Amino acid sequence: MMTSTPNNFPLPSFFNGDHLKEVYRVPDQQRATAAEAWAQKYSIKPALIDQKQVGLLLIDVQNIFCLSDFELFVSGNSEMGAIEDKIRLCQQISFFKFP
Repeated sequence: MMTSTPNNFPLPSFFNGDHLKEVYRVPDQQRATAAEAWAQKYSIKPALIDQKQVGLLLIDVQNIFCLSDFELFVSGNSEMGAIEDKIRLCQQISFFKFP
């Protein structure tokens, strides 16, 4: 069984859960630059040279599951099911490390 402990890393500044309800163009180059700066700030090594290597496989995480106007919208009991799931996923990736 894999256990997790908090890293106390904040979510990156560009994370905004409210955007999950919108279709928008992601500025990939800006995100990559911001991600590199964030990793440097918190002394996170590239996975290639880190002794600890963890794989994360996400399958079919389309934003159209979050858009109520689209045919694949997943509302769940709260009417915000897929949106809440994606926010939790981002928080888990940012806040936990795996031994």
